[in-house]
Parts: sequence; C-alpha cells; structure tokens
Amino acid sequence: MGLNEELNLTVLRIEKALEDLRKGTATREEVIGLINQQVEKDKAALTSLEEKLNQVQGVRNEVGEVKETADQMRQQIRRLMAGGMSAMRDSNGTYRGRFQSMEEARIVGLSIMAGAMQSHQTRPEVSAKYTRVLKALEKGGVDMKFIEPDTGRPIEKAATTGSQASGSLLVTSETAPGILMLLESFGLARRLAAQVPMGASQTLTPKMDLLPTFYVPGEGTAPTATDPTIGAVLLVPKTLMALGAYSMELDADAAPAIGELYGTWFARGAAYYEDLCWLLGDGTSTYFGFTGICGALRRVDATISNIKSLVVGSGNAYSELVHGDFAKVVGMLPDYADSGASWIMHRYFYYTVVVRAALAVGAAPAQEILLGTAMRQKLLCGYPVNFSQVMPKVEANSQICALFGDYSLGSQLGSRGGLEFASSDQVYFDRGLIGVRCRDRIAIAVPGVGSTTQAGPIVGLITAES
Repeated sequence: MGLNEELNLTVLRIEKALEDLRKGTATREEVIGLINQQVEKDKAALTSLEEKLNQVQGVRNEVGEVKETADQMRQQIRRLMAGGMSAMRDSNGTYRGRFQSMEEARIVGLSIMAGAMQSHQTRPEVSAKYTRVLKALEKGGVDMKFIEPDTGRPIEKAATTGSQASGSLLVTSETAPGILMLLESFGLARRLAAQVPMGASQTLTPKMDLLPTFYVPGEGTAPTATDPTIGAVLLVPKTLMALGAYSMELDADAAPAIGELYGTWFARGAAYYEDLCWLLGDGTSTYFGFTGICGALRRVDATISNIKSLVVGSGNAYSELVHGDFAKVVGMLPDYADSGASWIMHRYFYYTVVVRAALAVGAAPAQEILLGTAMRQKLLCGYPVNFSQVMPKVEANSQICALFGDYSLGSQLGSRGGLEFASSDQVYFDRGLIGVRCRDRIAIAVPGVGSTTQAGPIVGLITAES
C-alpha cells in the first residue's frame, strides 16, 4: 500500500470514529487516542518518504515517462472504444464525463487529433482520416488556428500546411471554456481568488489602503486635507507549459475519449500548479518566481510575531496546537472580510490536528466537528473548510499550516486566455509519438496580507519557531 493510500486510510478511520462518537458508541478519549496512534504511525512513513524524495529530486527520465504515459493512455482509449464509451455514461445513457457534454469532449479530442495528423496528411492511411476530422471540427463550429512555436503568436495559415516552419502547431481556442470548467472543479485558486482577465502583458489595479481623516474644524475653519496614497497591484503573466504524447494510430471515433483523458490530465496538472504557486509561492524558481499567500505573509517581517496577520501557535509541533489557536485566527480577521471567509488547510491536517484539538476542548467544538462530519461539511469555528493537498501535512518550525479569510479581497489570479492545446510530431519523432503541449498563462498577486500594525483580509496560523 502506497503512502497516499495510508494517509487516506487514516482519514477514513477518523471519520468512522467520529461517526461512532456521534452515535454514542465511542468516547472522546477513544477518538483522540485513535488519532494519536495513527499520527505516530504515519509520521514514520512520511519521514521515510521525505528522505527518498530528497535523494531522487531532480532525477528524471522524461522520454521514458512520456512513453509510459502514452502507452497507458492509448490502452485506456482502446478500452473506452471497446466498451462503446460506456464508462462515460450512466445506466440511463446520460453523459457523465468531465466536460459539460459529450460533444464538448469530442471537440477537444478532435482538436488534438487534427494537430497530430496534420504533418502526416499526405500519407494515404492518414489523409482520409484527417479530412474526416477537419470536417467534423468545421461542423462543430471550431475555428482552427496555427501558432508560432517560439512565441505562441497566431499565424495566418491555411489548415493544410505541413511545414513546421510555417506553423504546424495547431491550436483550438474554443477548447478554453471546457478546460476552465475542469480547472474550477479541481483548483482553489480559480474558485477563491479574485479572477482578473488580462488583455495586455501587464495589468495594474489601483489600491487605496488609507482612509480620509475627518475633522470638526468649526465655523469658517478649513479641515486639514488628507493626501490620498494610491498604490497599484501589478499582474505580470507567466506561461506554464506541460508536454505529453500519444500515438496517432487512433480512429476519429476515439475523439471523446482523447478529450476526456487529456482534458482531465492537463486540467488537473494546471490546477495543481496554480494552487501550489498561489498558496505557497515564495518567489523562488520552485514556484516559477510567483509569490503566493504564504510567501507574502512571511515577507511582511522577518520576526513572525510581528506579522499581524499571523497567529503564532502554542508550539512548534502539531500536537501542541490547541483549539484556541484557531479561534485567535478568526478573531484576528478584520470584520469587512468576515462574510466571505473560509479556511484552507490540508485534509490530513484537518483530521489529525483540528479534530483532535476540538475534541480535547469538549462539547461545543466537538459538536461542531460532529455536525460537519455528519453533513459532509467541514467546519471550524463556524466557518467552512477548504481542503488543499498542497498545504503542509508534516509539521515544521515557523510553518504556516492553516489560512483563513476572504481570498477574493486579498489575492488575484490573472489569466490571459484559457488552457491552450498544441500538437507536433517533431519532439518525439524517433519514438513515433505525437507531442501534445498545454499552455497556461497566469499571473498571481497577493496584496491583502496586512502589515506589522494591522491584519489584512487573509490571516493564518503559523507554528512557533522552536
């Protein structure tokens, strides 16, 4: 059993114990004891994994991984075709895939297939198939474009060109809405941050933090003028790219399956990296130069106790954190950010730290946790909890382990267009595979982390330094 399975099993066991507690077949002490036991067992496994990851970090065989992924996807596509796409339909025959409709999945798949076949359209075994794909796209109202490989700029070329230099990378701009829908399903950044559509290389948003000063000067006396200080939030987009591959020997009937597999695969990957940078970004290359919420909070001051948007926990270990620490975080949030406030934390952290801390207090917090579990709603201090698997699950000194606030007031996610597919047969020519590239052009800004004198609309809990 893998580590993720072990951690998920821990969560399920705690959920079951909470259900028993609600029914009265278990005590609070028994549930707390179970949590402590599971945490100690998982801690050893996590420590071992961290050591292994440090040893193999940076060592990858990209061609081998792509080949293996291509083979796996080809097998999945074949299985879906053999089953008449039954895996995408329920017992009533209604589409239940990742996109809004089977037709949308088909359009995405056809777009990828068109790019894969385009450079080989003169081959007899490909020509007829390529023509059918283009006709199907035209019937679906899709506008096919070519882009310049280096700059990503559109090239006005006919859809029959086969030259790489002429622009043989094919893009379908109409795939963006469906892919964005997938992103919203998987990513917190798309759901919680303020969304800023970007039509230029940089976008400036005015920002005013200083309120005007009012006086009672008396009759005939002028008040002192307040000089408004207007700043700006700067969004500079960067392009995130991912590369996959598959075999071109596929029938046009497999288009919905290709759309499902690649749409889900790329969307989940893009959503993961958007959340990673938005939440944990510290400006380093690990996060593509982005500074996210945790990074912005830490930049306020080198001494964590001076950062008004952070509550320093009761200790540096998760076992030392108490329910009162989380209550202090709620109390720290400015009232103007209360109506849209929610928590962000790792799922494992919630069940092994938050639940244990609430049960240790007694009736009111415990009842809240139990109600949330019974209703499949996760609550803490009366506010909803969002799970993000990029947030920490292993304790560390001076670690921001939980966030709270209205993220649409304190952070922005800029986007130029949507996810973009492009295909080429050049990069994996020797393997006989088609490369499929996904581009996601985004920008991140986090202006709402407060200062050393006042808290902002995003606050958090940080473990002690030692």
